[in-house]
Amino acid sequence: MRPAVSMPPLAPSLPILEAIFRGVPDATIVVDVAGRIVLANPAAANLFGYGCGELVGADVDMLVPEAGRAQHAGHREAFRRSAASGSMSAGRLVRAQCKDGRLVPIDISLSTIVLAEGTFVIAIARDVVVYQRFLEACPTAIFVAERGQVVYANPAALALVGVEPHGRLAVSQLVDVLHPEDRPRMTAWLAAAEVAAATLHPPIEERLLRIDGEVRFVETTSVVVPNTPEPTVLVAMRDVTERHDSAVQARSLELALQQQQRFADIGAVTTKIVHDIANPVAGLIMGTQRVLQMLDRLPEGLGQPIKPGADRVLATARHLDVLLHEFREFVRHQRLELANVPVRAFLGDVARAWKEEARARDVTLVVEAAGGLEMHADALKLRRAFDDLVKNALEAIARGPGEIRLTATDGKGGDRIRIDVRDTGPGVPPDMDPFALFETSKPDGTGLGLPAVRQIVEAHGGAVRLVSPAGTPGAAFEVELPRVRS
Repeated sequence: MRPAVSMPPLAPSLPILEAIFRGVPDATIVVDVAGRIVLANPAAANLFGYGCGELVGADVDMLVPEAGRAQHAGHREAFRRSAASGSMSAGRLVRAQCKDGRLVPIDISLSTIVLAEGTFVIAIARDVVVYQRFLEACPTAIFVAERGQVVYANPAALALVGVEPHGRLAVSQLVDVLHPEDRPRMTAWLAAAEVAAATLHPPIEERLLRIDGEVRFVETTSVVVPNTPEPTVLVAMRDVTERHDSAVQARSLELALQQQQRFADIGAVTTKIVHDIANPVAGLIMGTQRVLQMLDRLPEGLGQPIKPGADRVLATARHLDVLLHEFREFVRHQRLELANVPVRAFLGDVARAWKEEARARDVTLVVEAAGGLEMHADALKLRRAFDDLVKNALEAIARGPGEIRLTATDGKGGDRIRIDVRDTGPGVPPDMDPFALFETSKPDGTGLGLPAVRQIVEAHGGAVRLVSPAGTPGAAFEVELPRVRS
């Protein structure tokens, strides 16, 4: 006879299991195939608000919220049919109903076990209300997504995307909270997370699109949540818009400083070139003038073929001399000797200096200034600026009748003086920035006059701007300067 085959002994009986689970800190209950609780440790009684022994013998459905009890029996049966000894359902977040009717969030895991008394389901539940309260109070935006779909967003996350507290996200997919250009990267990571090819996404900077259309920069960290029935990821987002903007501004400042240094280098080289050219140009002017004087002394007709060419050389040299002079004025450091300057007297001096030129062009110069206005200025250097403004106006009118009006009034806030220089000329071309270097509408202009005007005015702590619309008849420039308080 063959010896009898020995069968493996059955697992320990319920009393032994009860002894094992008594000291376990997580709530643990054992349920039979009929759904009756046959074992509940003290942690389970404490979690659900029952006294010792009240749970044993009761139907497990009483721990299920009323809204889900009708379906719970079907879920239990489906799990029982699919379960074999040692099978397990990984933890998932559900709500349980306590004795007093409260619903508490729990993380529950299920496994089957075969004992001498039959087949049972062991349910281990962990109270996650502490974690939930932490998430509710956490200042970091937290999203939980299953297969890419958002199943939870804490208040900080709702606020980040522009949703009112206790509101609902307008989108269901996690990637939809990001800027369209940043979505492919998140989509690729979620796909890798589903097949466990990636479990942690280090912090990266992305753009978040709020429901009002505003774009915010966020630092995103993503992690796969282990032991969940569905591929689940937890995504933490921290608003770093201010940090990003500061970094951009710092970079812009760095580039501006580099550009400023480059301009300084160019300016130094150009100044040296201008200095080296100035003396030969002055010599050329004097030499050409001497040639013209000698030509004038020759008998009539002998110097006539040469004179037009010499005249052109002299005119060109003089133009170069003006250009060099204006450039030196532009690059000259504005060291001011400030004093209290009466505005009416100052503008009167400007008008008198240009009176004869204006009369020759049939242009009227008008000064309007309230008495008592005083500005804190270097009169000599500021005179250069207003001489340039009046000179430009006269050249723009060319031949009158025309008018140039200098008007001084109180500026904004009572601590400024506003001086307007208006003319009846053709105005500034619509495609021209009059304060840009080398921009000019005059055939023989240098494009350095108005930039020098702005430099002088700004050195006084003031501002100058074109206030007449470009392309309209007449030009109007507004100059603001600090006022002397009485």
